[in-house]
Amino acid sequence: MKNSFFLSVIALTLLAYSFFVPVALTAQDLGENELSLGGGMEWNMNSREMFAGAFSFIAGFNLPVPSKNMSIGTTAVYSNNFFGFSVVEIAGIFRWYFVGQGYSGFFVQADLGAYLFMEEGNTTPLFAGGLRGGYRFLLGKFYLEPYGRLGYPFAFGVGMVGGVSLQLSKNKGNNAPIPEKYNDEGEL
Repeated sequence: MKNSFFLSVIALTLLAYSFFVPVALTAQDLGENELSLGGGMEWNMNSREMFAGAFSFIAGFNLPVPSKNMSIGTTAVYSNNFFGFSVVEIAGIFRWYFVGQGYSGFFVQADLGAYLFMEEGNTTPLFAGGLRGGYRFLLGKFYLEPYGRLGYPFAFGVGMVGGVSLQLSKNKGNNAPIPEKYNDEGEL
């Protein structure tokens, strides 16, 4: 029992790193881009009986495509039905903004990852997959995102995420000219 839980945690950690590391390496090579970090709440069907409340975290990296309408990242969701049933989901995401400007507006997102189902001391790992649709409202460097999602094994969820977009920049050294030192009279 405990071994399967620890193996599941290790698998989920490796899955998360498998998405974060390529994003970080890509960000170093592509110049200025945005990384979005956010958190939110969700109401979903991550339960056999009744609904479950959830907290979510999402990290997304805007891909430097000319149309400025695609991003990749990862999401984590913790759900609880308040009657002894909990779920942890960690997934990689691919998002396409099909209406809007510059990584905002209506989007469709594909999720693929791991699902840890925990009930009465038992932990069962499963694969998870789904589609999410929503709208990203930009508020300067901040954003709000209402969404709905469908998939397996959670059936559906609706929620709201809020977050911030951080500007990443490539720094391959300082290419600025080195200022020369002058004395008080303006001479070298």
